[in-house]
Amino acid sequence: MERIPLKIQQMQKINLFLLRTYLFLFLMGSFLNSYGQLRIEANLNNRVDGSLQNNEFGFLPTTHPLEEQDSLFFKRGFLSGKMMQKKVALKNKAVIELFKSDKKLVSKYRIGRILRPLGTATTLGGIALGYLAIRGKPASALVEGENFNYTVRSMPILLAGIGAIAGGICLIEFSNELVSSTADNYNAKFGNKKITLHDIKIGISPAGNIGLFAKF
Repeated sequence: MERIPLKIQQMQKINLFLLRTYLFLFLMGSFLNSYGQLRIEANLNNRVDGSLQNNEFGFLPTTHPLEEQDSLFFKRGFLSGKMMQKKVALKNKAVIELFKSDKKLVSKYRIGRILRPLGTATTLGGIALGYLAIRGKPASALVEGENFNYTVRSMPILLAGIGAIAGGICLIEFSNELVSSTADNYNAKFGNKKITLHDIKIGISPAGNIGLFAKF
């Protein structure tokens, strides 16, 4: 059986550690992004008017209550995100125009926008450092008259890359939370506006019951 030098065995263990660490970071980033998106969608669903969904007359709404309003929805991405309104992506200037009546919303939105590219750059920088650490430098050693080729990898560079990736992901998620909260605050403020009754009718619902149909 071929004897592998201790130094080369250590390099192999480092390689395995690198692969496991980067896989963990990738899965963590994917989980945080998916969880954040599901939480945003859950918040929007909770805003659906229960009287339309569970009314005793059985009337079925033809449109989603939030679609009837100019509500905002923040669509998250792994390294980016965009503010949506009626399935249309809004530009930064348009979002600030919507928030102009509330300086706190504008400030929070701008901070979130600033942190996002910083988080993206930090994450990409960490990936670059990790790549350099994984690639390493080729080397060779003469052991008992036999030449062994191996790769020297820097643990400090590796740890710096891992730290940068983790920090970048945290910045991105914090940025997403800030921007998403501005959309929630805007929707809550918009939803509290006074509702005006435009039309009311008496008829038979799809469930076969007699009731009132109100149009706001």
